[in-house]
This record gives sequence, structure tokens and C-alpha cells, in this order.
Amino acid sequence: MHNPVISSAIDRILAIVILLTLLAGGYLLVRYVYLEQLTSLSHELEVLKKKHAKIDSILVSEKELKKQIRELKVRAQKNKLFLNNKNPATAASELQNYIKRLVGTYSKAKISSIKPYPVKTYDDYSETSLEISLLEISHDDLHRLLYNIENNAPVVLVREIEIKLARRKYRPLVKSEVEPTRMGASMVVSSFFREVAG
Repeated sequence: MHNPVISSAIDRILAIVILLTLLAGGYLLVRYVYLEQLTSLSHELEVLKKKHAKIDSILVSEKELKKQIRELKVRAQKNKLFLNNKNPATAASELQNYIKRLVGTYSKAKISSIKPYPVKTYDDYSETSLEISLLEISHDDLHRLLYNIENNAPVVLVREIEIKLARRKYRPLVKSEVEPTRMGASMVVSSFFREVAG
């Protein structure tokens, strides 16, 4: 008294229930295995992002610190008071080379003579001086040269300056704006160094 239609419907319902149970079990298995791993990976990814942000901020602050250190070094170089050399002879030579470089860079003048002066010694530093004579220097070149002597490092002072106008053998008929008046100049410059006790 089995009705084959009812039996077939019950078999179908059982099959559907078993299939749904398997699907639910599969979903729970996938959720447990994969979704938990995905949640864990997502959490680890957030932690890594935070660490990466911290590292980036450290690198940015390191770059900023390096920039500030470079600026301080440049400022210290500009505020440098003393010559590098510690010996009177080499300090005088350093000053002479420094002045020659400035004359060559900022003017078209010719150096006719350089005369070193005796070193003056004070309590914790010494002063070296020299007299430099220039020929054929224009007013603008002299101005530019004096500015750069007194506004660069190391500290160099212009103690004395004597300017002589160049005398011409003849007077030009037409005054030219192109040809600047050339002069002669003689100046005494001084700089300082710290001697090594020896």
C-alpha cells in the first residue's frame, strides 16, 4: 500500500532536505575556513597599513631632518669666523688664495702685488693680513669685490683701501658710456685663524 507518487515525493523532499543540509554545512565550512581567514587577513592588512603609515611618517621626518641639517651646515659655513689652516704661513697662503679667487671671480682687475704683513697674536686667535694692489679695476667691479670680500665666509675685513684714478695720456673726444673708468686700488685685508699649540 505504498503509493508510488507519495513515496517519490517523500524521496524528493528528503533529497532536497539532504541537499539543503549539505549546502548549509558547506556554507558553514566555507565561512569558518575561508571567511575567518579573510577576516584575519583583513585585520593583518590594516595593521600593515598602520605600520606602513608610521614608516612613511618616519621617512618624511628623516628627510625633513636631513634638510634642516643641510641648512644648518650652510648657515654654519656662512657664519664661519676662522680660516681652516692653523699655521701662520698656511693661514696667510689660504687668505691670499681666497682673495685671488674673489678678485678673479668678481672683477676683471689685474693683481700687481701681494704683500703679507706680520701675524698678530691675541689670547685665543691670531690675525693674518696682506696688502693687495689691483690695476685696471672699474668702479662696479670694486664695489662687487668689496661686497663679496666682506660678506662671505671666512670673515675677512678690509682694514684700509686707497683708490687711484687711472691717468690717461690723452683725453677722448667723445665720452663713451661703454668704457667704464678704470682705477687702481690698494687694500689691506685681514682674517683670523686659531693656532695649534705645538
